[in-house]
Amino acid sequence: MHLLQTTARDVHRARRNHHLKLAARSRLRNVVVRIDRAIVDCEETHLLGYKRVTPELQVGARAAINCAERAAAVSGDQHAICRVARNAARTPRKISDLMDQLWEIEDAVFDLMIPGRPHEYDHDEDDEPYGMEDDGYLPARRPVGSAA
Repeated sequence: MHLLQTTARDVHRARRNHHLKLAARSRLRNVVVRIDRAIVDCEETHLLGYKRVTPELQVGARAAINCAERAAAVSGDQHAICRVARNAARTPRKISDLMDQLWEIEDAVFDLMIPGRPHEYDHDEDDEPYGMEDDGYLPARRPVGSAA
């Protein structure tokens, strides 16, 4: 009977841990959705010809950033907390800078969701961008202005 009790306890513990991980991912996904909404609002406003951050955009972005700050704090991940805090401290005046800020914060939240994911910009300056290695399937680059 002792073996059955131990197995049942382990199964229940694993199930509880699985549900906790799912809940955490769901909370992080909601943060990403809020940040995406703020980015879409920025893009739409920018397409209307505005270059400067409007008060409405600032309020929406600040709400999304506050959610990201809380999510990073709850995670306890010091790297994510620092990345979000460093970007949240900026006060961009241009819409394009606000979008960059939101993308950086969203990237930190993605790292919380998917630990160990590859980064598009983790490379040396002379390396090809992530996913653009010369594997024989991409055409060779020609200098601008050269004949094809």
